[in-house]
Amino acid sequence: ADNVWDFYHPAISHASSGMARWGVNQQQRNAAQSQGQGRYNAPHIVILGEYGHALSGPEFNPENRAQREVQGQDYSWREKPEVQAELGPVGRRAHSHPHIFPNMWLTFPGFGQISMRMPKGPMTTEIWFFTFVEKSMDQETRHNAIFRSIHTFGPAGML
Repeated sequence: ADNVWDFYHPAISHASSGMARWGVNQQQRNAAQSQGQGRYNAPHIVILGEYGHALSGPEFNPENRAQREVQGQDYSWREKPEVQAELGPVGRRAHSHPHIFPNMWLTFPGFGQISMRMPKGPMTTEIWFFTFVEKSMDQETRHNAIFRSIHTFGPAGML
């Protein structure tokens, strides 16, 4: 994925979905406005690893967390002492898209997607998306999770 660590691109590449306010309900709009933090002016973090691996995306901070919780995402697991210790000071700031070189990309927590970029020639690439949901989810929650994934980073995706 060539733009995993490029967070100059969202405001340009994803401008139309932002202008259409796609996927944002009134409660989310109000939360974002009261925090003064929109989708594209939020702090981001990029962590470069060995062998071409990278992690990048919106920084996990109190404002970002509040905005995500309005969307129904649960981050209480991040507060467990063993998770805090495992993540360390840099990992605690990451709420990001991991990229495993050369062609595997995972969405940030809460989306449950894996994306594989499959080169088919010098000017052609297929992108395969896989969405995972918890087996124990009730039907409505499962439907909403799949819908959000498909319509965000998928075949019908706005991002």
